[in-house]
Amino acid sequence: DYILGLATIMQYWYPNELIQHEIEEILDQRETFKYKKMFNTLGIGMLLFFLSALLISYVAQGYFADKNAEFNHQLSNLNETYDQVKKLQEEKDSKQAVLNESGILSQSFLSRYIHEIGATVPKSISLKGIELNPMQNQMKQDDKIEMHVNRILVSGEANSTGMLNYWIKELKKKSWVQKVSIKFDRNRKQVGIFTVTIEYK
Repeated sequence: DYILGLATIMQYWYPNELIQHEIEEILDQRETFKYKKMFNTLGIGMLLFFLSALLISYVAQGYFADKNAEFNHQLSNLNETYDQVKKLQEEKDSKQAVLNESGILSQSFLSRYIHEIGATVPKSISLKGIELNPMQNQMKQDDKIEMHVNRILVSGEANSTGMLNYWIKELKKKSWVQKVSIKFDRNRKQVGIFTVTIEYK
């Protein structure tokens, strides 16, 4: 690479007619050097570009890995919430079906039944409570609801068993009444306490 330059210097200081060269050779040498410099610059630029791209890729990979872990955690929480909502919806539908089957939600005829029960009660009988479709037993947590379907429990006090029997006969005349049964007892004050079970159609 330096022979031509060295020869030019030697020719300048120690001229020798045997050594000759054309100016084009110098121009070609300079052109070659220029392209070589451009190639080296381009190579270094490409190397820096790929190193930068690799660094950016590494940083981006870490960022998206963290985001992916965060989204997976959120998705897990959403799936858990969805399962809970689905379970609660199934429980709601099950209880709704039980209520529909028991007839509690059908206010059209139940309200009429209760009205007729109250309308037939003699003045000497005092009602203390009315229970629609009572539960079969004491319900514990997570137990299935089991109810006496198509039943009305009426509790109260009566001083006269004759008026109580009269009232029971009046109830049996109702078209919607299927069966009537009664439990009767007296407390310490000798007041009659009764519970009437009315089974309706």
